[in-house]
Amino acid sequence: MNIKFTIVLSTILIFLSFDFAISQNDFCATNLSQRDQVYERPTSNIRSGEANRLDRTLSISLHMIKVNNDSIHLKPDDVIEMIDSSNILFERIGLSFRVCSIDTIDNFNFLKFDVGFDEEMFIMNYNENTINLYIVQGVYLADQYYSGYTLPPGLEDIIVLAELSDLVFAHQIGHFFGLYHTFETFFGQELVDGSNCEETGDQICDTPADPYQPTMDFLLSFSLDGDCNYRNDLQDSNGDFYIPPTDNIMTFYSQACKCRFSIEQLNTMAEIYLNQRNNLW
Repeated sequence: MNIKFTIVLSTILIFLSFDFAISQNDFCATNLSQRDQVYERPTSNIRSGEANRLDRTLSISLHMIKVNNDSIHLKPDDVIEMIDSSNILFERIGLSFRVCSIDTIDNFNFLKFDVGFDEEMFIMNYNENTINLYIVQGVYLADQYYSGYTLPPGLEDIIVLAELSDLVFAHQIGHFFGLYHTFETFFGQELVDGSNCEETGDQICDTPADPYQPTMDFLLSFSLDGDCNYRNDLQDSNGDFYIPPTDNIMTFYSQACKCRFSIEQLNTMAEIYLNQRNNLW
């Protein structure tokens, strides 16, 4: 197999999630500024107002890493339960996931996955035409802990996960099928009125503009009331107040609030599958 991991980090899009011990929210960072180009996004059908059904169940090759000679990190049954729980989030496009094979990796050094340095794990343990899910204890980039790593469309079918959470897994599946964070600014800042939604932000028009920035004080960034309503009074360049989609899977807001993908996000994932990841069975 010709694994493409000779590409330097500056030329690929990496999707990462990390967690603070003092919060039950999952955090994600997408470093679009470190790559030369953005992968092709679908331009037709995603804004139809209806979810395009795939009616497909995709196979996952589950790779479990041994802690020592006798045990593995986490239990395969727990991973399977997590995947089963996440399937409800993709029902509207008729997409689901199932584990088709489980293997163990006899190298505890891979429990700490260093982005850009552990390609050997992929080369030695990779099944074509399936989503390869590697369960580790932590993902690290520049000594920063993350809970997930996903290769975007156009590269190998790989997700690395360090946290068993159906929402974290669904978030990584979103990246796997081409979704950006709702607060993406690489393409420019989206306006609250949505007038530039196709070209800026996450390039998804039915996810309202999201002012969240990873460099902000994260405690202020999670200013939600008990009903998940946004309480900050931030305004865009037009003076309009932000009302971000705090319930969306591709946000950084509380896991207690996140429960759905939008129709255009679902259609984007369907289009990416049909056009860029249709090798999966």
